[in-house]
Amino acid sequence: MVDVAAKSETHRVAVATGRIHMLADTLARITSGQAAKGDVLVLFSTSGNSPNVIAAADAARTRGVFTVGLLGRDGGALAARCDVSIVVPGETSDRIQEVHIKIVHLLIEQIELRLFSQP
Repeated sequence: MVDVAAKSETHRVAVATGRIHMLADTLARITSGQAAKGDVLVLFSTSGNSPNVIAAADAARTRGVFTVGLLGRDGGALAARCDVSIVVPGETSDRIQEVHIKIVHLLIEQIELRLFSQP
């Protein structure tokens, strides 16, 4: 069983630290330290070119982690690094993020249907 709460708290602290110190490898270090084969890592980038997110995708790949990219514009460099890339072809970050929110809601709905629906 995965300890989601611990990973989430670690992730929040590391992301905050990375933003403060501009550490491009923060997300990659978290991924390398906690992700394992069979996990799924969902990556968000409105440009598809965020160095820290690209590094996390690369770290995930070396650990056998399945990656899903929620990306914007043309998908950037991250599109080719993800197992599944969902690209919102918008030009502004706010609109891209609004569509990302809808996509996440749809994914959650489908996961809940598959996990909790009775035949």
